[in-house]
Amino acid sequence: MICLIALVIFAVLGIFSAKYRGLSKEAFNCVFRRITLRKCETGFDKKMKAGIVSRLMNKSPAAARLMHRHFEAISWLFTITLLVSMYYSGLGLYNYAVYNNCNGQQGDFCIFNAVSGQSEGFALSDIPLNEFPSLGPKDAPVQIVEFGCFQCPYTKAAKPELKKILEKYTGKVRFTFMYAPIPHHVNAIHAAEAAARAAEHGKFMEYHDALFQQQEEISKLTPDEALIVFQNIAEDVGLNATEFETCITSGSAFGKIQQSIDYANKLGISQTPTFYLNGKKLYGQITEADVKKVLGG
Repeated sequence: MICLIALVIFAVLGIFSAKYRGLSKEAFNCVFRRITLRKCETGFDKKMKAGIVSRLMNKSPAAARLMHRHFEAISWLFTITLLVSMYYSGLGLYNYAVYNNCNGQQGDFCIFNAVSGQSEGFALSDIPLNEFPSLGPKDAPVQIVEFGCFQCPYTKAAKPELKKILEKYTGKVRFTFMYAPIPHHVNAIHAAEAAARAAEHGKFMEYHDALFQQQEEISKLTPDEALIVFQNIAEDVGLNATEFETCITSGSAFGKIQQSIDYANKLGISQTPTFYLNGKKLYGQITEADVKKVLGG
């Protein structure tokens, strides 16, 4: 089935050069006959065999003899490899289109910016972290910074361990949350805006926890329906729901979200959640063991 491999190669080359289009047509005719259980009558497979063997003869006579004797088996081996590669490439494209993640639904992160690269000379220390929601003493020996999305299930999955760390090491850990809403999550940006507004009133962590608790429900809602949930959460944590709605719909909190997104892009953040533990980047999860290492335990 060397014809199938040749068809793919010459079809691509034929896009750029007319001299390969005739070979592409020959390869197609050969493939069509083979898949309909008929013998290739174009002689294309023999032409390819002769060309490959003759070129190998100049490099390695032994390899040329091996190719001549087992040409059909080797052709099938390469054909199967090609088909498997095409299958997994197609699967990756499908997963990216559906889940925005080449790993599929079982991946352990959400793609934030697949082509992001860190800006030269930019570091976490260049971000005014005090301007973003934080919990814990400024001089704590353990500094945790999270870039997360309120609609990313993997950001949510990292929360139980993070909560355990914050409770167990109270006074020793400072936690800062940076907004990194995933664009294809419909309500992610509005959720981040709502959290930013809650932060202005000193209610960030309460609102943060509620958003993750209701993540699955919110993900199924339209933006208008989600707004009602955001108002209800605001009321639950002691904020004025009416004023809260006005703040969200006006987009006045978006500037803070965009600022955080810009910082994430400059740092080359490609997925959520991404953590920094005393400046060291960690992907997907932060554990108590990580914190113990910093504390020397």
